[in-house]
Amino acid sequence: MKVFYDGKLFDEKKVSVPILAHSLHYGDAAFEGIRAYKLANGKLGIFRLEEHAERLRRSVKILAAKEAWSKEEIKRAIVETVRANKEEGDLYIRPLFFVGAGTLGLANIEKCPFHRAVMTIKFPPLLGEKASKVMISGWRKISSESYPVMAKLASNYVNSIIATREAKAAGYDEALFLNVNGRVAEGSGENIFIVKGKQLITPPPSEDILEGITRNTVMELAKELGLDVIERPVGAGELFFADELFFTGTAAEVVGIGEVNGITIGNGDVGEITAKLKEKYKAVVKGEDPKHKNWITEVD
Repeated sequence: MKVFYDGKLFDEKKVSVPILAHSLHYGDAAFEGIRAYKLANGKLGIFRLEEHAERLRRSVKILAAKEAWSKEEIKRAIVETVRANKEEGDLYIRPLFFVGAGTLGLANIEKCPFHRAVMTIKFPPLLGEKASKVMISGWRKISSESYPVMAKLASNYVNSIIATREAKAAGYDEALFLNVNGRVAEGSGENIFIVKGKQLITPPPSEDILEGITRNTVMELAKELGLDVIERPVGAGELFFADELFFTGTAAEVVGIGEVNGITIGNGDVGEITAKLKEKYKAVVKGEDPKHKNWITEVD
């Protein structure tokens, strides 16, 4: 695999990170998860590159308190890395901004170099294709009153790691967070949707969620299928009375939820509307839907 690192491409084995890198000690790094899919014309199509690059730019700015990696620079680095690894087929792309070695103090990180990297790996859908079994975590989602949860920062995910470990140990596939107010927030790395009749309901950004790009995509596709898309606070009890539940995320794509805390949702399998959205999503990301070609950045 070829890795983009501070402006150049290297073999992955030639890249090293200093042991005193600030981000290694404190988690002050920003990243994205993006997918590129093999298209019918043989090219790779990066899905919603523009939106991912913009979100990373904003996350970096929050972290570094300045424009330390522009959107155009991020896009060029991603395209260059995908092009260098295109023979691998479908790719999961991980751009990463992190703080290097220079000080171990919490302030004055400008004394440290800022590093910019892009990697690609083979990564099948995170939760597979079957309906997942989900546990409402005993841990709460980090509050946006304490931390900028709408930025995709590495340190956010310690919260997710602990909750996922808890769920796996209890025999579940994934964790679901409530926020500090006891309302539904999101999964460890996914947004959640409720299907109730012809309504698609999902918590709004004010509920301490990451505003997912796959979430946004599915909301648009749902409207095209004639569903009413509603953003509103969701009580935990509503989950058990849903017709269907599903997660969305770049890593997970669209995955049904068949069980929450041991209680079956719907028929316990991927629901009808979830299946339709999943099928439509897959057609879009593979460039098979002419209406959404603008979401695809082709790489020769």
